[in-house]
Order: sequence, then structure tokens, then C-alpha cells
Amino acid sequence: MSKQSSTKQAKTYHISCHCQAHVLRLDIPNDTDTPSPFDQGGVCDCSHCLKNRIVWGFAPPGTVSIVRGLGKDGAANLQEYRFGSKSYGHSFCGVCGTHVLGNAFDGDNKVTSFNFRAIRDTDFDLWKLPLVLYSGLDREPAYKAITLSDIPNAEAYLSKLQKDETKPTKIYVGSCHCQAIMFAVRCQPLEEVHLCDCACSICLGNGVIWLYPGRENVAYHPAAFPDTLFTPADGILTEYRFGKKINGHFFCKTCGSHVFERSEQSFGLNIALLNEASGYLEDVLGLKADRKSEDNRKVYTKLGGLDRNDEDKYIEPHYALRL
Repeated sequence: MSKQSSTKQAKTYHISCHCQAHVLRLDIPNDTDTPSPFDQGGVCDCSHCLKNRIVWGFAPPGTVSIVRGLGKDGAANLQEYRFGSKSYGHSFCGVCGTHVLGNAFDGDNKVTSFNFRAIRDTDFDLWKLPLVLYSGLDREPAYKAITLSDIPNAEAYLSKLQKDETKPTKIYVGSCHCQAIMFAVRCQPLEEVHLCDCACSICLGNGVIWLYPGRENVAYHPAAFPDTLFTPADGILTEYRFGKKINGHFFCKTCGSHVFERSEQSFGLNIALLNEASGYLEDVLGLKADRKSEDNRKVYTKLGGLDRNDEDKYIEPHYALRL
């Protein structure tokens, strides 16, 4: 991938959760002695970063300041989530679920890392960011994914639905990172089914890839009722709506993982939370390339039904940063 710019220029960007309760200002000087986080974004394959498709940036000391939120003037702080050895904090907004910072702030208002997906300036193009891939899979203790047997009655429920299908389907298993909500979904193989890597402000910022299996083809644990496995139990997920408020976006209150979106007409499940996601997700585009085309572009033959439309970012009412 090419760099954002071949010359180094002084520039100001803004890091913000989607609801804009928390807004930071990032000032990159034009002196050559200060490294720019835009020279390289970091993509980690650990269980948490993979489920949220986080693209890390590392801000030099003194370049980040608070515009709004993060405890300033009595505002609510970001929610912090830690796992494993608990040596690293992941901070997300409790209202909209955007993952904003890693390790958050210290007493000197310095930030160690931020999520490039949370940059809201219109002249920033996430897809042109140069990247480095690094592995966090070897960190102890190892993350243990759930299995189908962890979701009571899911296999029997979903297998029964399979009998009415004319096309072959598979059962996939996933969860939010803290595993407060688990699910199994029955759909056509991921290599064939239609998927959407939406570029609207909320979906691009949260790194989701939507599968549209139909609500009845998902079994949750815990479920709201024993005979309605396709409805998750109350109190685990937070719902967030914006714009025309047609779609509700649901994320885990504890870890911030985005699980599904729902409206009266549609239902989308985030495949980044599936156990099998590591076989497909890797870079900022969210996929592992099988080969390159004649013009040297990556071709993702593993997910033949994937669609990404940059025009989604212009959905009305147009999302704009308020300063």
C-alpha cells in the first residue's frame, strides 16, 4: 500500500467515538525528528484485536490532547476492558461502542495507542494506510474460544432448520471477546454467502463485516427464553442508534464487541466474532489475500461474496464531526 503522503506536513486529525462523547485532537508536527503514526498502522492478530479489526496507531508524546469527554469537565470516562494477563487496557465508549484507545491516558495526557478507525476527518483514507502485521497469539494465557457444545440446544435447533434448506449450509460458532454472549449461526459456507464490509461511519469505525442469515438462523447463549434461542437475553448488550435511527447496533457492555445490527427489515451478524475468522481476517481490508491480480491488487477468493461499497460513507443524513 502507498503512504498517505510522500512529504511530511504539519497536520491535525481528530480521534472520536461515533457518538462524539469522546473527542481527541492529534497534532502531527512537520519536523523530521517526530515520527508520524501515519507512516505505519499496526494490525494485531490477537483474539481481541481480530474480533474488533482494530488498526493501531502510536502517537508521539505531546501530540494528543482532549477536546471533549474522557472525564474532562465531569464527562464520563471511556470504559476499559482487560483480559488475559490484564497488562493492557482497551478503552471503548459505553454509549456507541467505538474502540478508541489502548492503555488510555496517563497523568500527563499522553496516549500510547489509538484506533485509526476512530479518525473522523474526511480527508483521512483508512484504506490507503501503510500497515505492519504483528502477532499477539503467543501471549499468555492463551485465549480459549467457545465450542458449539457451550451453547445449549443450539445444534439441535439449527440442524432442524437445515432440513428445510435446498442448499448445503454450515454451523459457525462465535462470541463477544469476554464470552458474555455466545452464538451459533447456520448459513451457506462463508466462501459463498453474501457479506458486507460496510463503509458507513459506524460500521467502518467498528470494523464489522456483516452476514445476513435471518434472525431465526442464530442461536444465542444466554437466550431470552428457552424456546426462542434467536433472541439474546436482556442486560448483556447495549443498543446504539444514530442518523435516521433505522438500525440498532448491539455491542457487549463488558468488552465492546459488536455482535449484530437489526432493523424491521434486516438483520446482520458480525462474522469477525466467529471462531473461523482468523482464517480470513488479517489486514485493514479485513481479509487474507489468496493471490494478486495483473494490476497487483489483492484478490480475496476465499470470500467470494464479499462486498464493500465506499459510497456507504455518504448515507444521509451525512455523518460529520462536531467540534
